Amino acid sequence: MRLNLRRKRLLFVALTTFLVPPTAAAETALDWIIGHWCGRAGADSIEEYWLPPQGDMYLGVGRTIREDRTVGFEYFRVVKTEAGLTFIAQPGGRTATEFTMVDSGEQWIRFENREHDFPNVIEYRRIEGTLFAEVRGLKTDQPVLKFSYTQCEAGE
Repeated sequence: MRLNLRRKRLLFVALTTFLVPPTAAAETALDWIIGHWCGRAGADSIEEYWLPPQGDMYLGVGRTIREDRTVGFEYFRVVKTEAGLTFIAQPGGRTATEFTMVDSGEQWIRFENREHDFPNVIEYRRIEGTLFAEVRGLKTDQPVLKFSYTQCEAGE
């Protein structure tokens, strides 16, 4: 029974990602997230690159570099699904996990998935020339990961 439920969920993700027209992504004015963003977390160099919307989808990719070696990467996108505006994450190219928008404002947006083990909350906020990302769980014993990015210099 669990396997069938998992297959149904994967089918739903595939259908909502590719067959349901994502019409509202541009309406949320996420253009403030577009660009090549660079930051550091200890010895790690982290970057995210968000493309301008095409077909009403914001598409991004991120990677983490440590000592000239890629130690992590992620694909992500923001689309309109039946659940509403949705952030879809694929860390390491694994199975997609959806986070539905629960709140937003001028140059910030918060997505949640209360059913996921970790993280449960993904939030982006832009203040002046800095893009902040926060990834956290809902339990007090789970970590809060905070990232701060500025626009990458040419050639980075």
